[in-house]
Amino acid sequence: MPEHFIMLAIVGAYMLTVVLIGLLANRWNTNSSLYMVAGKSSGALVIGTALASEFSGLGGTVGTAADAFKNGLGSSLNIITASVGFAIFAFFVAPKFKAIGTDTISSIIGSVYGYANKRLASFLLIITMLLVSVGLYVGAASTLAPILGVPRVTAILVVGVVGVVVVAIGGMRGVLWINVLDVVLIVVGILTSAIVGIVYVGGFSRLHAALPAEMFDMTSVGWSQILTWLVANVTAIVATQYVIQVLASSSSPRTAKHSSIIAAIILVPLGLGEALVGMCAAVAAPHIHPAEAYGWFASQSNPFVGSLMVMGLGATMMGTLSAVTHAATALALRDFYVGLFRPSASDGDVLRFARISNVVFSILPLFLAIFTPTLLSLLFFGRGLRGTLGVIVLCALFFPTSLGTKAVAVCISVSIVLSTIWYLLGDPFGVNNVLVAVGIPTVVAILFSCRNKLRSSPVPVVQ
Repeated sequence: MPEHFIMLAIVGAYMLTVVLIGLLANRWNTNSSLYMVAGKSSGALVIGTALASEFSGLGGTVGTAADAFKNGLGSSLNIITASVGFAIFAFFVAPKFKAIGTDTISSIIGSVYGYANKRLASFLLIITMLLVSVGLYVGAASTLAPILGVPRVTAILVVGVVGVVVVAIGGMRGVLWINVLDVVLIVVGILTSAIVGIVYVGGFSRLHAALPAEMFDMTSVGWSQILTWLVANVTAIVATQYVIQVLASSSSPRTAKHSSIIAAIILVPLGLGEALVGMCAAVAAPHIHPAEAYGWFASQSNPFVGSLMVMGLGATMMGTLSAVTHAATALALRDFYVGLFRPSASDGDVLRFARISNVVFSILPLFLAIFTPTLLSLLFFGRGLRGTLGVIVLCALFFPTSLGTKAVAVCISVSIVLSTIWYLLGDPFGVNNVLVAVGIPTVVAILFSCRNKLRSSPVPVVQ
């Protein structure tokens, strides 16, 4: 039997398993609460692995390996800084998120800075998540199609159809269960790829001899890049809709804290494994494009080992796709359908709208991905926006008077425009666009707080 057919059969079995999990989870979806937040009863291990899946997606897996192909072990900090972010998040923010009792980022912003800012944040997050979905579908084509020997459109449609079934039918419980499976497959796939890569190049000693010594330095990417990743990941965790939605499914603030710690632990070996894959590919196949580093070893392995690696890659896409789609539905449901158009909608109407929205938010990016094959960079488009909103959320949680309603609207609008322009200009002066997006609301918050203190300070009377 040809190797491609064996790999297709094994990957097909994974896809079928994912669909069956979604169908099984649907048995519990008897009301909108169970569908959207899984009844708020999930344990720390399930929640923690689901959180980790959001930051171990295609951009992290393929992107980290591609960066390590050029820069070495320091590229692992792209993921490890997310681990640091989750550790900070666990002790200071996660219990607070759970205690608030909301399941949308926009609700936190709206409760402090008004409904107009709530809907502005919600709309922009929905657009960003849809663009991320487009990038995921394109990633399926550019990465899986050549390995499995299927056309690009076929790869997109298969991932899309499975994604629709999983998210629309299974709801949040289905997403959580599938993301647990996906994280296991991601870990197995990445570690298998790293082991195969090290064996392929002749062992770690030969890898060390074949690459420049600086590629084994954890600061090989430069302190500026490390700082950018740290800031981007910390603020993104706070402003990721899927994170707060998953935490809303946890049973208590204590569980939310422990879940975040578990996510932090999971991400460390993933980051190191992904970097090693890229470094091994730089030795074994220096002629390939860096983006092909992760998939190259899968194509060189026997079909059974290669299938493990491909399933890990497929899991990174499926996990992120289900997360962002369900998160977009939560925002559309809470902030527009119920919050604006039908505040008295019955539970049955809410559940129906949620299912339809999940289908729509899965299908729209699917068609865009088929006709726009160059949008893989959209995976990274939302970092600046989430960074901006992350600062605003932190202000709302810990320093609510540091910003005002108008200041928040200005921060969101100006940050989006300037960070996008900065990105299109190629990050002038070596300043990453993420730092621009995070810096604008930070500076405004500091200036706004200083102005308020000056206004509230008593003015001495001159005798």
